[in-house]
Amino acid sequence: MPEIFDVGIVGGGIMGVSTAYQLSKMGKRSVVFERARVGHKRSGSRGGSRMIGFGYEDPVYTRMMVEAMVEWKDVAKESEIPLFVETGGMDIAEDGDGFDSLAAIGRSLREAGV
Repeated sequence: MPEIFDVGIVGGGIMGVSTAYQLSKMGKRSVVFERARVGHKRSGSRGGSRMIGFGYEDPVYTRMMVEAMVEWKDVAKESEIPLFVETGGMDIAEDGDGFDSLAAIGRSLREAGV
């Protein structure tokens, strides 16, 4: 008898597997269709390091990152392996446009409570 799934997801990149993960937390059965193997050379998610940042001029993106970090910490806790190391960050500007950008990032971070 064939397996029955609630959702079919095309693409097993970070968005596809994240979607499958969230669906599983909602009790849904999903199947991910991916044409390449894990870690293939054209993947945007290959290699040993990533950066997660909160410094966006638009407060919407900063708030999304705050919410995403909660999810990352949940995934790390469930996987029982260290997935990331929290460190500081630095944004640097050298002219008036850059200073305006830094001021906007500062406002965005303050609004999000970061």
